[in-house]
Amino acid sequence: MTFEPLRPDVQWGPAEQLDSLLAAGDIGEFFAALGEHARTTLGIAKLADNTKLNRTALYDALSRDGNPRLRSVTAILRELGMRLSIQPMP
Repeated sequence: MTFEPLRPDVQWGPAEQLDSLLAAGDIGEFFAALGEHARTTLGIAKLADNTKLNRTALYDALSRDGNPRLRSVTAILRELGMRLSIQPMP
């Protein structure tokens, strides 16, 4: 999966790409992109071992139709070196 940044002159990392999907309100794309990043970075088996989450549940959660618990999302993000952040709307 590739992302088109809002500003092509700026190189975006995975955290910025995921953040832009959340900001746009595209939750399905966010989970799909998070899954793609998890697969290419760690692999689902290692992610499951490290987070103590079920592999099958991870595949389901990290899809466009995923609807994981917040606890699972934070565990996945932490394992990938990221975290959620709450900010006021502009």
